[in-house]
Amino acid sequence: MGQSKQFILDLGTLEQLPDLLQRLDQALSVLESPDVILNTAGAAALLNVSEGEIRSLVATRDLPACAIGNGWRFSRRELLAWFNRRAHENLSQDV
Repeated sequence: MGQSKQFILDLGTLEQLPDLLQRLDQALSVLESPDVILNTAGAAALLNVSEGEIRSLVATRDLPACAIGNGWRFSRRELLAWFNRRAHENLSQDV
């Protein structure tokens, strides 16, 4: 006869489950959607910051970007992944 495996979760893990499921759902939706290439204005709108802030983040090589002609282009998927990493790092530092 087959044996069933038991998983024991502590209360802390159970409390984190809704957040983990939401993050997983967001990651899956980003992966499933086709990528969109944005210019500086589009990247600024997506991240709700100024175009100057976008240029500053690119200058410090903090933001993933590709120089094309005399402008910058950004992968929407990479920007969202960058944002989620930064948000997670900020949450980890607050604990």
